[in-house]
Amino acid sequence: TRARTGQYGQFARVNPQELKRIVSNLIDNSIESIREKAGQVIISLNSSGDFCVINISDDGIGIPSEIMNSLGQKGFSYNKKGGNGLGLFHAMESLKKWGGKLNVRSVVQVGTDIEIKLPLEQPPSWFVPMISLRAGMSLIIFEDDQSVHQAWIDRLGSIPNVEEVSVIQVSSPHALRKAYSEIFEELEEAFFLMDYEIFGSKETGLSLIEELGLQSRSILVTSRYDEDSIVDRCERQNIGLLPKSMIRIVPILIA
Repeated sequence: TRARTGQYGQFARVNPQELKRIVSNLIDNSIESIREKAGQVIISLNSSGDFCVINISDDGIGIPSEIMNSLGQKGFSYNKKGGNGLGLFHAMESLKKWGGKLNVRSVVQVGTDIEIKLPLEQPPSWFVPMISLRAGMSLIIFEDDQSVHQAWIDRLGSIPNVEEVSVIQVSSPHALRKAYSEIFEELEEAFFLMDYEIFGSKETGLSLIEELGLQSRSILVTSRYDEDSIVDRCERQNIGLLPKSMIRIVPILIA
């Protein structure tokens, strides 16, 4: 199974957990369809007009045309052991509630393509469309997890002209304040990527941004991006907010 992400920063108004369950169930169905032979499942995200489009495609056994009209009916199940027919029914009902829809195309012994269409929404004010840096800048990465530090280094390594930026990695509030004091005179030429939660510390990356006055040159990078109290503080102070899961795909430009 492999995934292709064609669009960064698409937003739709949905229940995130419910959408995850829907996509997970549909992927399970695709995997079930290729159990008898080698095959693949491809998940892609794109946009079409005013819609965000998630496609789940497989080259499995397919669905006979004579039962296509029964798909999505409550209680109808096809080629799934123990299936009760509720998965696709609930998926269609949820998508309808969100203003979206689900389309199924299938050919026997060729495969199935499921298309989820959801109306696009405007990005929230905290959304970071791009990390824009300048040659000669210092980039300070404040993060207490070494695997996340490595994710940033791997991501930056793929960016042209990255050698023009001085990357400073710090893991504690003390180390951050030290780095801040050392570049204070050139603070306008610095940018901060700030973790929120610091293991063993009552301080947070957000409180440090506020203390040091870094609002205009910081992005808060956290897995807690959906907590209202954090979002509200970032929105009030115009601080960009980046989910950690987006580190590997957020566009980065070094001018």
